[in-house]
Amino acid sequence: MSLRVERVGNFLFRWRGYLPLILFFLFWKLFLLPEYVELYLGEFGGDLYELFCITISMTGLLIRLVIGGQVPEGTSGRNTKEQKANFLNTTGFYSIVRHPIYILGNFPIFLGILLFIQIWWIVVAGVIIFWIYYLPIMKAEDKFLERKFGEDWRKWAAKTPLLIPNLKNWQPSLTNFSWKKAIKKEYTTLFVILATYSLIDIIRDLFTEKKIDFFWGVILILNVCFYFILKFLKKKTKLFKSI
Repeated sequence: MSLRVERVGNFLFRWRGYLPLILFFLFWKLFLLPEYVELYLGEFGGDLYELFCITISMTGLLIRLVIGGQVPEGTSGRNTKEQKANFLNTTGFYSIVRHPIYILGNFPIFLGILLFIQIWWIVVAGVIIFWIYYLPIMKAEDKFLERKFGEDWRKWAAKTPLLIPNLKNWQPSLTNFSWKKAIKKEYTTLFVILATYSLIDIIRDLFTEKKIDFFWGVILILNVCFYFILKFLKKKTKLFKSI
C-alpha cells in the first residue's frame, strides 16, 4: 500500500503543474455565470471581494518567493521529471511544516482563485481535489527524503508537522534571501496566477456583459509582456546566471 501511494505520488508530482490547466478546461463554462458578489453588494463590494481573493493568492506567492529566495540550489525546484534534493531544508518555513511550498504557497494561491469564481460548491470541490492530489505527492517526497537523508530526516520529521504548521518551531533560515533567486524560481508562478485571474474575469464579462473589464485587460497584457521579458533575461543574458 505504501509503495502504491509513493508511485501515485511520484506520478502526480511529475504532472502537478497541469492540475490548474485541467480544472480550467473542465469548468470553464462556470465562468460564464454572473458575479454574484457584485449582484448582491454592488460594484464596490465586488471590487473589494476580488481584492480579497487576489490577496489570498498573493500571500501564497509571497511565501513561495521567500522560500525560493532562501533555499540552496538543488532543492525546492520546479523540476517535474523526478524528485530532487541535494540538501535537507529544515529552517525557515521548513521548520514549521514539512511541505511549505504546497501547504503555505500553492494552497492559498489555489484557494484565492476558487473564491474568485464565486460558486460555493466549486470552492468545496476544489479544496477536496487539491488535497486528494497533493497528499500522495507529499507522502512520496517524504519517502524520497527519508531514503536519502535517513536519520537526519526522521529527527526533523518527528518534530515538524505534515499539514498544520507549528509556529512555535520557527527557526530563521540559515541562508540569506536573494531577490534574483526568488524571481528566477517564481516568475512563472506569478504569470500563471495573473493569467488565471484575468482570463476568468474576461471570459465572464464577455459572456455576461458583452465587454471586457479594462483593468483585467491591461493586467493580462502587462503580465504577458513581463513574463516574456523575464524569460528572455533568464535565457539570453547573464542576469540570473550567477545564482
